[in-house]
Amino acid sequence: MALPRRRGVVAVCIGNAIEWFDWSLYAVLAPVFATTFFSPDDPYSALLSTFGVFMVGFLARPVGGFLFGVLADRRGRRVSLAATMLLTGLGSCVIALAPTYEQVGLGASIALVAGRVVQGLGFGGEAPASYAYIAELAPRARRGLWSSGTGVGIAAGSLAATLLGLLFSLALTPDQVATWGWRAAFLLAGGIGLYAVYLRRRLAESAQFLAAHADGGEDRPVAVLQVLRAHRTRVLQVLGIATGAVAVFYYWIAFVPAYAVSAMHHPAAQVQLGGVVAQLTLIAALPIAGMLSDRLGRKRMAYVMGSGFILLAFPLDALVRQGGWQFVLAVVVAALLISCTLGPFGAMLVEQFPAAVRGTAIAVPYTIATTVAGAVPYVGTWLTGVGAHDVLVVIVTGLVALTLAAYAALPETARSELQV
Repeated sequence: MALPRRRGVVAVCIGNAIEWFDWSLYAVLAPVFATTFFSPDDPYSALLSTFGVFMVGFLARPVGGFLFGVLADRRGRRVSLAATMLLTGLGSCVIALAPTYEQVGLGASIALVAGRVVQGLGFGGEAPASYAYIAELAPRARRGLWSSGTGVGIAAGSLAATLLGLLFSLALTPDQVATWGWRAAFLLAGGIGLYAVYLRRRLAESAQFLAAHADGGEDRPVAVLQVLRAHRTRVLQVLGIATGAVAVFYYWIAFVPAYAVSAMHHPAAQVQLGGVVAQLTLIAALPIAGMLSDRLGRKRMAYVMGSGFILLAFPLDALVRQGGWQFVLAVVVAALLISCTLGPFGAMLVEQFPAAVRGTAIAVPYTIATTVAGAVPYVGTWLTGVGAHDVLVVIVTGLVALTLAAYAALPETARSELQV
């Protein structure tokens, strides 16, 4: 691997980790936010409102995906990657400086929503540009392995947020976390995010993007509807794949820890420690899954994930309810299954579309899928509150089945040449 390409991959993966650290902090600190930004008189309603704001961030993602997907196709992956990182960092700063419910009442939740919307806009454009950039740099026979770096960044960012939450549980009192700890966390996230903008501005543009626009194509407008019409079958297939794959990720990363603490009343430090073990497992498994997808195919890895979650959905849920080592076992098994699709996910997406419209064509179905998946913590909290938690397990399992069906309709693209 040439040194500039190596540096480019590392810089994008570091940026992914920072961006996911910013994004995941909200989920980690959800129980704190429930009483900080909403009325503490009804803890369940406050937690439900907190996850409602979490979902608002997802609603902003399709807009960001459209805007920055077009930007990535017109002005380059590098420009889009720097711009999305800037918005995410600024969103964290807005949250860090937001007033509390005790100070301004309803205005606190409005400020929180504003910060999440800014983050959502930036986050919506992050994945399409980073997936395209890394896969366009990768050798054809190792595209799955290289693309797994994006997943490693995602897991590392989530792990860093979880570790910070664990540190808070061990080193600070609940009052300290509620008064200043969460602000320090988001100021740190915002500051690191703004530094990542500097790293991304120094990236070299991918050769395939430059080749696709060598005739001045950057001056031609990218019409989103035209792209969707020309590639509608692939767009719908990617939408189906991403919806289930991302939903099961958010179920285990965002909902299950909060559910274990709030509904099952497991000790927070114990749950966060289990999350750390699961995320370390995920980081170790992702490159292996990416490499296996280069040899065995993207579809076979997806079949392992889908069949595993369909067969083990209720047994894993039973382990989560028991807590202790059973909880750790459940989240570790879930992490191994998630790696089977998350590892080669970026490569699979990029292999579906030509370079000139790749950012837009990935952004539209992916961000819509993540918006649906972002509802999982909110819907899950509501269903648990009305005594229908099993319904949530059935819904997530159904979305996984949708992913399997969509993969079955795709041709195998491992080792294929990228479309120019």
